[in-house]
Formats: sequence, structure tokens, C-alpha cells
Amino acid sequence: MLRKLKRDIHATRIDIEKRLSKIIHSPDNEKILQEKTFTTVNGRYVVLVKSGMRGKINGNVHDISASGATVYFEPAEITQINNNIIMLDRELSQEIQKILAELTIAVAAHGDYLDANLRVLTFFDFINAAAKFSIMTRSSEPVISDEPILKLYRAHHPLLHIMSPDTIVSNDVELGTDYNALIISGANTGGKTVMLKTIGLCTLFAMYGLHIPASPDSIIGIFSNIMADIGDDQNLSQSLSTFSGQLTIINDILKQADERTLVIIDEIIVGTNPRQGAALSQSILEYMIDTGSRIVVTTHYTELKELAVNDSRFRNGSVTFNLETLKPTYELR
Repeated sequence: MLRKLKRDIHATRIDIEKRLSKIIHSPDNEKILQEKTFTTVNGRYVVLVKSGMRGKINGNVHDISASGATVYFEPAEITQINNNIIMLDRELSQEIQKILAELTIAVAAHGDYLDANLRVLTFFDFINAAAKFSIMTRSSEPVISDEPILKLYRAHHPLLHIMSPDTIVSNDVELGTDYNALIISGANTGGKTVMLKTIGLCTLFAMYGLHIPASPDSIIGIFSNIMADIGDDQNLSQSLSTFSGQLTIINDILKQADERTLVIIDEIIVGTNPRQGAALSQSILEYMIDTGSRIVVTTHYTELKELAVNDSRFRNGSVTFNLETLKPTYELR
């Protein structure tokens, strides 16, 4: 039925276009027509007739141009054929709706099987994407530990590896074994923030069952919380400065932190007096370390580097700088 309707519509359109071609090329209509062409208005074929000449030809006006100089005119001899096309188009639409309804019923009858197949295909697609991403980022399957610890060897940021695989710098990081807090210092643009993001991404990838961008002998635990503060926390809509915005986030972290929490803070307590900022940062870190959390922070405060001298739970690290080339090496030591 569907094929017959489409065939009938095609044949009818060819017939009407032949009739219209004769009308617009007839010498008798040369002075009547605005242009020697035809178009459709609301699904009906029409010719373009000069507004002042519409009485010279039998038929019906279906529209007028914006300038009023042209009327879209349906010659009487094609009115019935236009009606036939309208009816055939309507029958075609009804037939399509009927077919779609039948298909919907057929699909619904096998809905459970199709849904199961979709879940299987989605899983395969995920596995395939994860495998390709692992190859692209030189990632490996880590050793999963029951303890919330990190031992990352040759860890690197996955996106940086994709952008520049030949120049990417890898680093070793340990946390949660001999010490629970790593304080990273160093020059600006030296790679401190990238190191924080690398640690966070490795932990998240492991929790989601993905390979991590590090060597296969890396060991990583499953954390119940990963809480990070990276970037400017200024929020004009809430009247929060960089300082107050960061305090708000750190306050939330302190409320939730426990022994299975990984805390990542970039440039802890900035936007205030350096001496007061250092004192406040030290108090926060000392309180946070007592919760048992695993902590990685970056800072320029010299006072925080002294924590590792008096408390073995802290360890200092720094991104190095090449004094000869005056460029950062992006290496963590």
C-alpha cells in the first residue's frame, strides 16, 4: 500500500507539472504571468500572476506577495489534480502512522530483550572506548589496595600525554604509607597544579575501573571521598572573594573528611595577608591531618614547609627549576 501511494503521488505530480509547464509557456499567458515558473502554497501548485491580470485567467488566488504585485494563482484546470495530491498525501501520512504503530507494538513485545541487548552493547562500547583511551594515554592496570594509599610510578596527566607524548614528564608520588600529607611548593608554571590533577585523575580512574596513566606496578586504594579545591573560588553572585570562597569550600571539606578521604587543594588560603594566611593554612592542615585524611596541597608559604620537620605525617615536595635554562622541569622531588 505504501509503495502504491508513493507511486500514485509521483505520477500525479509529473502530470500536474506537465500541465503547468504548458500554461506558463503558452503565448496567450505571456502578459498575464509575472514569471515563467510555478511553486506551491500550502501543498497546492500555483503560478505567479500579475496582480492586475488575475481576472484574465480562471482559477483561485491562494496568496499575495509582500509587495502586492504578484498573486499565487491556481488555474482551474489543475484544481482537481491539486485536490488529488492533497488526498494522496493525507493517505500516505495515515499509512505511515499505521506502519509505525504496528512497528511500535512489535518492538514493545520484545522490549526486554532489546533493552538487555542495549545494555550489553553499551558495556562493549564502554570497554572499547576505555581500551582506546588507555592506549592513547599510555595507561596501565594498577594494583588495587584495600587501604587508602597511593603509590604512583611514572604518573602523568592523560591529556598532556595526548597533546605532546614525546615531551611529557612523568613523576612518582606516594601517599598514605610513611606520611599522609604532601605539601608541594615551587615556582609558578612549574607544574604544581598539573601534579594535583594527575593524582586526582588517577584515583578517580581506578575507582571507575579504568586504567590509570601510570606504570603497572602502581598501587592505589579506593577512597570514599575525593574532595578538591582547584582554581579561583571567587563568586560575585554570592558576594564571595577568593579568600572567603576558599574558606567556604575548605569548611565543607573539614566537615566530611575522614581516614578514607583524599583532599586536594591548590594554593591553600590565598587572597589575604601572607602571614595570616600561612598561620590559618597551618591550623587547617593540622586539623585535617588528625582526621586521617590523605592530603595533597600546593603552596608558596615557607611556614608550611616546616610542618614536615616537626610532624612525620607531613612530607615536602617541590617542582624543580633549571637554573641554566631558567625554565621549569615539571619534575616532582
